[in-house]
Amino acid sequence: MSDLQRKIQLNKERKEAELLPSRLTGVRVLGYADATSMPSWTDDARKACLGIASTPDTQIPCSASSTDVDSWYASLLHTAGVKERFYCSTRMTNFPWVECLVTEDGWIRSVREALGDDIYFISHDKRSLVVVFEEEYEYIGFHCSEPTLK
Repeated sequence: MSDLQRKIQLNKERKEAELLPSRLTGVRVLGYADATSMPSWTDDARKACLGIASTPDTQIPCSASSTDVDSWYASLLHTAGVKERFYCSTRMTNFPWVECLVTEDGWIRSVREALGDDIYFISHDKRSLVVVFEEEYEYIGFHCSEPTLK
């Protein structure tokens, strides 16, 4: 990518980052974090979850109601320890993570509508990662914890 392309992408993503808080309800945006501020284990775990041989922790059919899908997300996030303050992937190169604080109910649907269903969540203490993506007929969810040193 040329310098000009990088500048164009940065300007485009700055605008997206400025607009994102207005697209989210039930969540307050506290700021953005770059990839280097996340523990290295999260990138390795995310890649492992996306591998063809990976086995999901949970799944739900795409045909499920939005309410059921939201409840499924909530259960997965709760089990993983992703609570009212967390990081969420944005798909932006320059602003890959948004730090969020839950302020009211309905936030899961808002995040899904704003950022899509292929999304990663990292707990605020950065010890837990949730990976969710949409397969052909179902949503697949993974929960990974920070590896313990032995």
